[in-house]
Amino acid sequence: MPKILTLTWNVGNKQADGACMDQLAGEVTADGEIPDIVIFSTQEAKTTKGLCKHLSTRLAGRLRNQDGVPFEELYQGHMNVNTKPKNIKNYVKPSETALGILINPRIADRVSIDLITPPGNVRDKESINKGGVYAVLRIKGEDGKERRVGVIACHLDSNSQEQRKKEVAQFNLAIGGEELDTIIFVGDHNERLSKDAIQEGSIHGKRCQLKPESPSDLIANYDPLSRGDVPHFSRDKGYFAPRLDELTHHETRGESETRFKKKREVADAGALDNMVIRTSQSIEKTIKDPKVITVKDSKGKEVSDHKAVLVRFEFNPDAADLGAHYDKHHREYLKEKYELVDDIISNAVLSALAAADRYICHRASDAAGGRYIFDSLLGKDGLKATEAFVDWLKQHPQAQHSAVRQEALDCLFAKKGYEDYRPSKYHKHSRYAMFKSCGLLKQSVDESKSCCSNLFQDSFMHMSSSERVAEVQGAEAQHEAARMTVPAVLAC
Repeated sequence: MPKILTLTWNVGNKQADGACMDQLAGEVTADGEIPDIVIFSTQEAKTTKGLCKHLSTRLAGRLRNQDGVPFEELYQGHMNVNTKPKNIKNYVKPSETALGILINPRIADRVSIDLITPPGNVRDKESINKGGVYAVLRIKGEDGKERRVGVIACHLDSNSQEQRKKEVAQFNLAIGGEELDTIIFVGDHNERLSKDAIQEGSIHGKRCQLKPESPSDLIANYDPLSRGDVPHFSRDKGYFAPRLDELTHHETRGESETRFKKKREVADAGALDNMVIRTSQSIEKTIKDPKVITVKDSKGKEVSDHKAVLVRFEFNPDAADLGAHYDKHHREYLKEKYELVDDIISNAVLSALAAADRYICHRASDAAGGRYIFDSLLGKDGLKATEAFVDWLKQHPQAQHSAVRQEALDCLFAKKGYEDYRPSKYHKHSRYAMFKSCGLLKQSVDESKSCCSNLFQDSFMHMSSSERVAEVQGAEAQHEAARMTVPAVLAC
């Protein structure tokens, strides 16, 4: 199974020299443990002078696999930021938040970038220098089964947890978090030690004192991220962050004091930099103890006010519990979004809601995440019809397959929106493909079938134009026949 390594480093708007990159490369392949996939997230990073090479490109050039073959840079994405606007140099040469995905040539044929949800970035509208870059990986298992893994290189808001929550929601919308088998946030999450880590009565102006505990104990007792106390990364939502044994950022003042910012109401110290993952239990159990790295330049000086963090784990695309994990979190997502009561909703309604929701999400505008790259080319009739279908489903939570199927057919063909069938890529996201792959257009439904199965399978993805026409014409014929015997809306 592929070995994945995540590496995050907030470079602090400094230039990382060759010694820094050599050190990081040595850590990646330490003890001969060579990964298959390296996910490298950087914040406040600078490209090299002259050639403007990104840090991930420089790291890839230093990595060799078991056969001495260089790693390949599968993806590199970045967005320019200026987190220190008072420094004029940052206008001349902006820093960047960046994501690099490097792969071992040994598994190059099993890993690719997903184009259904193309790579992109999320920039916080209120704090334009925060946000990050994302991409979706397709990882193929030994039996040919593909899993979709969302990868996000993030630098979240430094002052407000509520703002960080909004940023994570933006990422999930943009990357299609509810559609993914696994999602990984790698970066500077800006979650400092809770205020309980401060000694009582020690706050004086912009300074305070931490409790006299070791860094590992401070993290164990007061780190909200690894303790699951961050609402948007809670265990209830399926997220996990490994516990570090060192602080990755600590703004000291004098010998024993720490900077205190009244706006945050916490000490400026904590395990800010880490990996947060939502995946199945079997994969979560492979996560090894993270390593905190103090990166030094050629003169032996610390480059940044942040330490780098490296985490290793194994990802088995064939893991038996990945499907159940996906079903569980998708069901909870639908329940929360549409305010459903689980014990009174039928499988047919849940299945239809999953398909309709996925279509609506893929039609989201650029302002809401830009997941659907062809949205500007399409009219809004299909979107309005699908939203009306969702309203009907919410009003009829116990509807059975025949009623749901009839309503879905009405949603599909009432506007005659599929009279022209061009062999364009947007059919991958059509309402017809969504509902067909959910089993709604069949005469009966297999109740044991997962309502949250991959809705792109058995869809228009691999059909020729003539095959698409035949499929839709057949469904339209079924629709007309059904209307002769079944009312358009059935009470439940």
